[in-house]
Amino acid sequence: TGPGALVGKYLTKDARIRMFSFTGSVPVGKSLQEAAGFRRVALELGSNSANVVHEDVKDVKKVAELCAKYAFLNAGQVCISCQRVYVSRSIYQEFCNYAVAFAKTFKGGKLSDDTTCLGPMIAEKETIRIESWVNDAAAAGAKVLTGGHRHGAFYEPTILTNVTPDMDVVKNEAFAPVFSIIPYDTIEEAIAGVNNSRYGLQAGVFTSSLAIAHYAAEHIEAGGVVINDGSSFRMDNMPYGGVKDSGMGKEGPEYAIRELTEEKTIIMNFD
Repeated sequence: TGPGALVGKYLTKDARIRMFSFTGSVPVGKSLQEAAGFRRVALELGSNSANVVHEDVKDVKKVAELCAKYAFLNAGQVCISCQRVYVSRSIYQEFCNYAVAFAKTFKGGKLSDDTTCLGPMIAEKETIRIESWVNDAAAAGAKVLTGGHRHGAFYEPTILTNVTPDMDVVKNEAFAPVFSIIPYDTIEEAIAGVNNSRYGLQAGVFTSSLAIAHYAAEHIEAGGVVINDGSSFRMDNMPYGGVKDSGMGKEGPEYAIRELTEEKTIIMNFD
């Protein structure tokens, strides 16, 4: 415990430490990797997790509400929070309508109140940041379907459409109760959108087609692909970790032990 930069400096200078596990920002993760040299590093860094909702889903309302829930839980401050949702054009408007209706029921307030669904963000400066990102997106042509307002350290559950890949709310990690809904025409187009990111932590795909599920699992560039649940799904005993700027190495008991183990090959010959 203590000032992160100072403690990290001392830890990486200590040659007795043979392995570093870090969860945090991409810049700090990269500096840690450089400082560690030949020692092992496991990094769980940023994400702008994507979800794909194909036209053959059985219950659009259920999926829309689940994606919105995964976007707003913990005020969106989760590494695998739902931030981008690619939806088949044939069900796009229906999905938007259900997501907005659900967002409006997501009550913010004091965490001591049992009816509260949305608490404050970690600091007011973070709500100021996401307010700026959303305002910039709206000024560039994005449409705010619901939310989009800051109240001190609280930020309203917010849904955007008409976004572009170069907007901060799409390309960077929002880490806030904000997500964007993006229409697509083909599954290839959807997966290209998912992969158009410097991150690759976890993704969700909703479909009734085994062929689509296999195609998505094979072609999505992420450390984990969840079929028929959102990108935010996680169990502690599963392997968890990303690719690209989302990091390297895996968490989860069995996988963390492997990360922390230096294997030795022993060959014996008594002849």
